[in-house]
Amino acid sequence: MNERLRRFAVVIGLASLAGGGVAILTGGAGGTSSLTAVLYGGGGVLAGVMALVVYRDWRTASRVEPPAVERTPTPPTPGDAFDRTVAQFDGTGTGYLPDRADIHDRIRELAARVLARKRGTTPEAALAAIDAGDWPPDEATAAFLRNADASVEESLSERARGILSDDGSDFQRLVKRTVATLEAESDLLEDADEGRLVRKADRETDERHTTARLASQLVGGSQVYGVVTAARFRPLIPLGIAFVGLGLFVQDSGVVLTGAVPIGVAALAGLVTPPEADLAVERTVDPLHPDPGDEVTVTTTVRNDGDRTLPDLRLVDGVPEGLTVVEGSPRRGTALRPGESTTIEYTVTARRGAHEFEPLYAVVRDYAGRSARTQLVDAGEDADRSLYCIPALQATPVTVPLFEHASESLGRIPAEGGEGVAFYATREYRSGDPTNRIDWKRLARSPSEELTTIEFREEHAATVAIAIETAGSAYTAAEPDDPTGIERSIAAARRVCGSLLGTGDRVGIASLGPTPVWVSPGTGFDHREHVERTLATDDAFPATPPETDTFSPRWVREFHRRFPAETQILLVSPLTDPTYHFVIHRLRAYGHPVTVLSPDVTTDETVGERFVRLERRHRIESLREAGVRVVDWGSDEELGVALTRAGSRWSA
Repeated sequence: MNERLRRFAVVIGLASLAGGGVAILTGGAGGTSSLTAVLYGGGGVLAGVMALVVYRDWRTASRVEPPAVERTPTPPTPGDAFDRTVAQFDGTGTGYLPDRADIHDRIRELAARVLARKRGTTPEAALAAIDAGDWPPDEATAAFLRNADASVEESLSERARGILSDDGSDFQRLVKRTVATLEAESDLLEDADEGRLVRKADRETDERHTTARLASQLVGGSQVYGVVTAARFRPLIPLGIAFVGLGLFVQDSGVVLTGAVPIGVAALAGLVTPPEADLAVERTVDPLHPDPGDEVTVTTTVRNDGDRTLPDLRLVDGVPEGLTVVEGSPRRGTALRPGESTTIEYTVTARRGAHEFEPLYAVVRDYAGRSARTQLVDAGEDADRSLYCIPALQATPVTVPLFEHASESLGRIPAEGGEGVAFYATREYRSGDPTNRIDWKRLARSPSEELTTIEFREEHAATVAIAIETAGSAYTAAEPDDPTGIERSIAAARRVCGSLLGTGDRVGIASLGPTPVWVSPGTGFDHREHVERTLATDDAFPATPPETDTFSPRWVREFHRRFPAETQILLVSPLTDPTYHFVIHRLRAYGHPVTVLSPDVTTDETVGERFVRLERRHRIESLREAGVRVVDWGSDEELGVALTRAGSRWSA
């Protein structure tokens, strides 16, 4: 019930109560006046209306909704967006038609790739064959690939089974059937099957509500957010009015007077407002600089610095969005007298990144529990506000398999004689040559000859840039508890960077996504620390998905401007977004050799998941056919195993 309706109900209630008194008095005087008859009839109608209002308000929950901070949001799977789009078109006519066209175009494009690979032709020729109806052999699928409005030809019994099984609309069934057909026709998958269609109801978001969503209201550390009426008090006024109306209808003064009780209780509760809390928050985090996977204990102490007792205080600590509570609870319900304090203690699991604690969320209710004030309280100046988890760069147990020549390479470049290990040649001695490079054996054999200096074959260190995809498509995972694509990408970048820096190569970092970061190639201890901090804490690599998926179309040109011309690129990407296929070819056009390291985060339960998995497999094969080296890193595979397998294939 909104505020205007509530005021109207109070007026009606008082008028009805007065009318009930009039009806009682006139009834007691004998006879039934026309006014009394009107009051009796109106009371019956009023009782019925107020009964409906009572039922509605009784089902209405309180608007006090403390944020759910215990778990990080469940990452979507690759294909989740595809499934949600297909779920729109369930036959109700509510789907967005451009989305339908996009789905159909993606399916046609993949079909052309499958057929082109199957027949050894071009995608354009394959698409022409599809439009001519020459492929695939399944007639329903062939018709759908030509026309998104195609329908499924089914017998009456098949349609009846479809209705009973809730197998979706024609469009949904044809999408499912076409994806299964493309899997069967492709030679890149061994487990072709039908995926599950996803319904609208299956795609409820698992959004995590954090205290940060109220931060815009935070002024001066503590700010009243609102006064909220508790659900159990909302029905009192209409309930009282209903009793008054019922009393008028049945002509019972006792029932009429009974209606005054809930109205009086509601009025009294309305006079009591929750106190404005003056809270002080202190927080300790132990340890402040953990390693990934370590358990971190958070202890938050809340003290009542005001001069009023807080009879009903609900607290929720501002757990950083990227962390999950594994023990204890960040919530606390208590009552605090002036000067008293309470402690919240819980444990989180450390993850890569700089995690800022958010303000504490407090709900203060009055003695009656009718209303509440919600507010945010920032921690004190001496409180721990952040948790830093910066993993060290660690080398892979195997050599990173890279190219050997600067024109199309990612590795060291053989050069002329100089400092090194392998013998290259000898030359006459020059003033200033190190004494350990003088050919003393030759001088011993022929003392009369001139001094000579030994030259060794040296190698120039490679200049490598590790570019990491940071768009929303990288924040997906095959299972809810699996690491996302971005976490696996950054883990791989740390290992590869550790290996290359350990062998003297110059390494830089770049992000390919909404927030750019550029770390110029370098070597040495200071550069190593800079790379560690960048990969762990830079805003370009947040623990949660970015708000936008776009990146600057000038990224390739900016990369070429910032990095040396001989820079070779290791692009780390799940390859579930077709955008980066174009980026790879642009980088190569600028003369930068590209190697792709792709963590596989796809799965195969739903239609969309199977479709994106097949798309990715064909995207990888397309890159390989174009001469791009791709390391396909499986979800259950060690990085070193994937690098060794790729190196064996490239050296064969």
